[in-house]
Amino acid sequence: MRDMTKTARTAMLNPPYSRTSLGLGTRILILFSGAALTSSLWAQRELGTLEIMSRRADFVLVAKKSRSWVERERRYVRFQIQDRLRGRIGDSIVLDEPAPGGQSNRRFCGSAIAFLSSKKTYILFLKGEENAVRLLSGERSILEDSTSRRSAIAALLRTKNPRDRARILVSQLNAKDRRIAEDAALALPILPGLESSNAGTKARIRATFENLLRAKKRDLMTFALLRTMARLDPMRAARSAWGLALEKESGALGDYGRFLLKRALPIGVTLRSIPSTTNATIRGQVANLLASTRRKEVIPTLLALANKTVGEEQIKTSALLLGLGLKEQNLPKSLTKDQKTQAKELAKRFSKPHFRSILR
Repeated sequence: MRDMTKTARTAMLNPPYSRTSLGLGTRILILFSGAALTSSLWAQRELGTLEIMSRRADFVLVAKKSRSWVERERRYVRFQIQDRLRGRIGDSIVLDEPAPGGQSNRRFCGSAIAFLSSKKTYILFLKGEENAVRLLSGERSILEDSTSRRSAIAALLRTKNPRDRARILVSQLNAKDRRIAEDAALALPILPGLESSNAGTKARIRATFENLLRAKKRDLMTFALLRTMARLDPMRAARSAWGLALEKESGALGDYGRFLLKRALPIGVTLRSIPSTTNATIRGQVANLLASTRRKEVIPTLLALANKTVGEEQIKTSALLLGLGLKEQNLPKSLTKDQKTQAKELAKRFSKPHFRSILR
């Protein structure tokens, strides 16, 4: 790890507060595109997992497209039913969606049925009544049929018991079909009754998550299982979150780790899970993250960090402490008068409730 540079110093006194997420977040809660995430897409995926749709759908059908047409700026597609996994319905259904300008050959935002192939078979998740059905969750409600997908859905349709559903989802985490595996991972952290899972199920979740971390997987499944661990084992989740938060190349997953430590996990868990390090840059990042919680509970830990450091690092940590409300007389005794003045000047450049860069 490099010694503290200007960039590192900027990071230490400019916590990434604005990049935190809410719930499952504004920025983080969502779909990886390479290493980046976009929030709305992940939220849509979460609401359109096989697990959630299997609970909420009135009809789960296997069907083929037989006809498509546009009329009065709406597109219509007729499906011939091949199999009924849930619900009694006739031999065909018609779904429709807007077709702006009457364009029969153009796709648009929100389109779900525009380019379905008449040569393929699809699984449909639907709400409504027989003569007035609609897609349950947009385009996520239509997926190409396969034996593995039918089996995965059928398993979820067979039971409503939370323990059994958790066990089924865990078994699907290693599916070769990415839709099955990723949907299972996304479903686990919001599964009702997850905490009632048996010990074997919890152990498999933990093992799968740790294998992903060891393999340096920084993708959707790692994110979802970190969220799951935050419910099942907060301390283990916090240790993993610290690792991701301090990892140079963790990207958006590091953002979520910081969110967990600052906002979602109990502050006591965050403090007890802090990694030990002799690296000044890492210590600065730790101090930075703790200060951005704006919690008084972090002051003793920050003060302990300040007492173990000297020079510029001690001045900056002292500035963070002053920004949190610590009295000047309680700063490390080793600070000189000039260093205390520097710390006070730096602390003035914090703005509440967010810290801003003090180097600009």
